[in-house]
Amino acid sequence: MVPLLTIADARVDQVNNANGTAGADFIPDRVGQTVKVRGAVTSIDFRGGNGIEYYIQDATAGIDLFSTSLSPRLRHR
Repeated sequence: MVPLLTIADARVDQVNNANGTAGADFIPDRVGQTVKVRGAVTSIDFRGGNGIEYYIQDATAGIDLFSTSLSPRLRHR
């Protein structure tokens, strides 16, 4: 089971993903991993018929979730 994370924890960038050394590289450390977050949707879908995009925020940060496909892998509960 995937644990519930704050959005700030889900988007943390403290490691260089190319070589594993300390330091941010503008690529979230959890890229490619399944994460579960909970927050409020604070924007409309800006992509219209060209995929799906929403901005979600919690008390710690915000995150832009998007899919360029019309059948996204985004799941919600």
